[in-house]
Amino acid sequence: MSRLQALRDALRLLGIYKLEKGTLVYAELAAYAAGLDLLENGLDELEREAFLPTAQGEGISRREEIYGKPKTLLPLRERREMLLYRGAINNRNNTREDLERALVACGLRAQVKENLDGASIYINCFDFLEDFQGQEEIKAAAKEFLPCHLEAEFDFRTLDWNRIDSMDKTFDQMDAAEMTWNQIDAYSPE
Repeated sequence: MSRLQALRDALRLLGIYKLEKGTLVYAELAAYAAGLDLLENGLDELEREAFLPTAQGEGISRREEIYGKPKTLLPLRERREMLLYRGAINNRNNTREDLERALVACGLRAQVKENLDGASIYINCFDFLEDFQGQEEIKAAAKEFLPCHLEAEFDFRTLDWNRIDSMDKTFDQMDAAEMTWNQIDAYSPE
């Protein structure tokens, strides 16, 4: 039943109003119904945007503004995931897995390893949720969550076995070139 019909039915019981189409009372009820529909739609949107799991636009953007600029170029699913991880971080999150989840909140999927010296961690960065974000910006965001008593070494290199295989060189050929790992990482076959 429409809102207009519900209003007409409620007033019909009084028996003192002409509720047929074309009457002033009908026009007034139609205006009330239209206003109430707008209000209901606004409340539905407010309720949807108030909760992160259901937010579609403004609810996501406003939360992102708390932590920096909105990430409008990312898919909604990834934006929501980053915010959920960020909101789940607290002062008891001190494990390696917790740090990896915190890095997702910064737009970075990475593997964290403790170095043997016990005073630093190695962060192997293998997937960026935001391609347009620079390495320094990612490091700054990540340091917000990393333990301040440990040095952090970020590894943004893209060298992997598929890339090494694509060079179409034998081990001896690469070894004879006497390149450092950084040079190999930047190497491109002619």
